[in-house]
Amino acid sequence: MRRLGSAFSLLLGAWRSRPLSRNLLWVFAVVLGISGIGLLVYPPITNWISAREQSRLEREFRSPQFRSRTSTSEIAPGQVVVRLVIPTISVDALVVEGTDPRSLRAGAGRYTSTALPCQPGNVGIAGHRNIYGSPFLRLDELKEGDE
Repeated sequence: MRRLGSAFSLLLGAWRSRPLSRNLLWVFAVVLGISGIGLLVYPPITNWISAREQSRLEREFRSPQFRSRTSTSEIAPGQVVVRLVIPTISVDALVVEGTDPRSLRAGAGRYTSTALPCQPGNVGIAGHRNIYGSPFLRLDELKEGDE
């Protein structure tokens, strides 16, 4: 314990006698604090962004233009494609066209190289597990046969 105290006093003495090291330590502490705050607020901010996008997509999903657009398969990136509902893991998300970072801010996106929903073939959907609404957070809880 005595050794720890003498090491601490040595560091404190060096810190007091060298203004450059004191300033560098202060800058390091500020950068570390700002980084920590950023890490804490990033997930809630992305979830808020996703919630706003889902609200906008809900209005688009209910519009008459949505029905006519999907029947002709004219869907632009970022436009709503389908509602994905998985009751077992409490997922109710609107899926947009595309999987680029901007599209995935809405929550989930359809791979454009896969089939459209309700058409022959497989539909590929991408989404995050921990940010932007976390649509697939509990995906590992699904079991074979779940709807």
